[in-house]
Order: sequence, then C-alpha cells, then structure tokens
Amino acid sequence: MTDTAAKPEPVDVAAESSPLVPESGQWMKYGVAALAIASVGWVVVYLWLAVPGRWFSNSPMQRFSGAQMNLTRGVGASDGTRFVVRATDPSGLAVITIDTPTVIAEDYRRIRWKVVSVDPTATLVTAWRSPSAAGKTLVAPVEQYGGDFYIAYPRAPDWSGRIEGIALTIRGTLRQPLFVEEVTIDPMDASDIASDRMHDWFGFRYWNGLSINSAIGGPLEQPVFLPVTASLVALTAIAILLLRWRKRMSRPSQRLAIVMIVGITWLVLDGRWLWLRMQQTQETGSTFSGKTPHDKHLADIDSYLYAFSEQVLARLPKTPARVYVSSDDQYFGGRVAYHLYPHNAFMNRAHGAVPPPDRVKPGEYVVFFRRRSVQYDAANKTLSWDQQTPVPADILIAHQGNAAFRLR
Repeated sequence: MTDTAAKPEPVDVAAESSPLVPESGQWMKYGVAALAIASVGWVVVYLWLAVPGRWFSNSPMQRFSGAQMNLTRGVGASDGTRFVVRATDPSGLAVITIDTPTVIAEDYRRIRWKVVSVDPTATLVTAWRSPSAAGKTLVAPVEQYGGDFYIAYPRAPDWSGRIEGIALTIRGTLRQPLFVEEVTIDPMDASDIASDRMHDWFGFRYWNGLSINSAIGGPLEQPVFLPVTASLVALTAIAILLLRWRKRMSRPSQRLAIVMIVGITWLVLDGRWLWLRMQQTQETGSTFSGKTPHDKHLADIDSYLYAFSEQVLARLPKTPARVYVSSDDQYFGGRVAYHLYPHNAFMNRAHGAVPPPDRVKPGEYVVFFRRRSVQYDAANKTLSWDQQTPVPADILIAHQGNAAFRLR
C-alpha cells in the first residue's frame, strides 16, 4: 500500500527572522539613533532654560588680560599677562580698572574676572560708570565660581545704556599678593553657555582629594554635572529605543542596543577622568621634574607660604626654640609649623589661637600667618593678639600682613 499523504514543504529558515538572534547591524543603528536624539533633545531643553536672552548674539565676547589693566587705588603693577595687587591703600581699598571700548549694556549680561590667591577676608565687587548715571559709581556683587573665577551679573536699571568703564574693587587687608589674570565681558548667548559647560566638564582641574574616586569633575558651583547629564541622556535614549523601535527589534537586539548606550555613557565619563589625569601628570612633570626639593617647594601652589617660612627660619636661633604658630586657617598654620621644624613649633589646630600673655615666656617666638586681631606697636615694641594685654616683643619679619616676633 502506497503512502499518499502530502509531505510538508521545506521552510527557508534564513528567510525568517528568529526572535532569538539579533539582526545584523540593526541594534547598533537604532541605539546610535536613540542616543543622538536624546542628546540633541536635552541640549535644546537646557539651552532653552539657561540662555537669558537671544540664542545667537552679534556682540562678540570681549577679553582683557592683566596687561590691559590699571590700578587707581592700592599698590600693584602689571606683571606680563597678569596684574599683581600687592596691597590695598590706607583705607583698605584697591581698584583695578580696564579701558573698555564701547559696551552696550543690553548686549552683555556677565562680567567674569579670573583672580588667583584671593584672601578669604577680602571683599570683591564689580563697578562701572555710565552716562545714564553721571557722577555715580554703579556696583554689582560677584559670585565665586570654580575657585578662581568671580562673576558679576549686572542688572537694569543700573546696567543700562553705554558702559564707559569697568573696575574690580578689593576691600580688606591683603596678606599675600593677589593676581588678576583676565576679565571677560560676555553676551551669554547659546555658544557662551555651551562653552561654559564644556569647560566645566573637560577643562583641566588640579588634582584634589576627590580625584582618585570621583567622576563629578568641574567646580561644585556648576549648574549641571556631567554624570547627571550622561545618566539622563542614557535613560532617555533607552526609553526612545523601546518606545519607537521595540517592534522592529528582537529581544537580543534590544539588549545589545541598551548595553551599547550604557557602554558609551560609561566610556564618556571614564574617558574624561583619564584625560584629566593625563593632563595632571603632564602638569606635575613640567612643574617639578628635575628640580631640587627647595625649588619644588617654590614651584608649588603654596610657594609664598614656604618662602615666608624660610625667611622666618633664617631669623630663628640655630638651637631649637619654642615657636607658637597662629593662623585663622588650620591648613596654612599647620604647613608653616611643619616648615619650622626642628624647632619646637606649636599650632593650636582647634582654633589657631596663641596662649594667653601670662602663659608665654620671654625668649619664645610667635608667628602669625593669615591671622586677624593682631596689633604691634612699633614705637613701644609691644605685641597684642585677640585684644589681650600687650607683651614686649621685637619684630623679626613682616610681609603682606604676616609676621614673626621674639617675645622679651
């Protein structure tokens, strides 16, 4: 008997898309597209929220170096590309001016000073003059940004019309030189805002205590952190991928696309961290390589502290002596005390105070570094601190508000 049952026709497996096998290249195409859409979308949203005026301005950023600055009050001078302010005048004021071309107030919204080594007790203010307020000096407070930048956002009605001159005023006692490197006057359009974020995220930052473990990067004052931005973009891209192209992709393709999105985000953050560490390595090498220990100290960021401590040490006796070190800042006080070894240097780390006058002895020494509430009567040769009873003392060295004394 013959089997007349129909035989099943062969199936072309290659012609059908298996749900278990990722389509060749499809997952990459959709993943990149989702990531691009998410990135552009968040950039547009951020600029829409952050740009205070027109997105595209015809007014260029104006930049001035220290060589283009003048000092109308205080003590200082231009030092190449920087302007060095060494002291305020007897009234405790220093004024740095720039000769600006015509600045139309409505075209510019930000004045940004780059100032290094600002005494924490000093007060900085931006000032300007305008024909609309003849005879008046108009001012705006500054906000510290990223350690070295001091930013003013002048507002109408004071900031209006034609601006004829811009200045930085410094009020207080400078206990070490202050360096003004540059000032920029910005329209704050979309290109300025984007440039600010790129500088925050990828600009060089010196190594600090968080650098080895942290990927935050940039100044703490920045409005948007890169890890947060990268996370938002990645999550948005994944959502776009699943909502828009889920039906066109197999599950393996979806997983591969999601892994790719997360991997690219991870690489951006890790790549930025490694890039900054490479820059720090090059900077450290150029700063310290081939120098003696003495020259390395003078090349470091606290070179003034080391140079001052070295001068104090030269005036102390050869045999170890009792030295009281006092500073309003624990770090600076501790560094000065360290550099004065092998003398018996004492630094009160709780509040930086010197023992009361009845507890110090003649022949001992007192060093004040970045310390307030200290008075020395040169005529009577008496020293007092914290408004206590003056004690006889000879001054050994005094510079930029820092000094060392020998008690009698």
